[in-house]
Amino acid sequence: MRGELNHCAAPDLRTALSDVTQVTAGDVHIDLAGVPHLSLDIARVLATTAIELSTDQRQLVVHQLAPHLVDMIRLLGWEQTPGLQVHEKSWRLR
Repeated sequence: MRGELNHCAAPDLRTALSDVTQVTAGDVHIDLAGVPHLSLDIARVLATTAIELSTDQRQLVVHQLAPHLVDMIRLLGWEQTPGLQVHEKSWRLR
């Protein structure tokens, strides 16, 4: 995904994740490398999807989340959300 994910995108993301979870038997992976900002509504969609997947022993694996967004997830206390696995974006100095 790319761009800012604000509250307006939450219904579309929820629908897309729901569609993917229905046709995928395993874990669901989402790459957020191109996302500089996401709203609380988007974080809630990710957490809710992860919880739903966890009931089937599956996970939502979030890749390349910017460090400040990982901090947001931690501040919300959602790093321990069942079924949610977050991989932080690695930053390189050039």
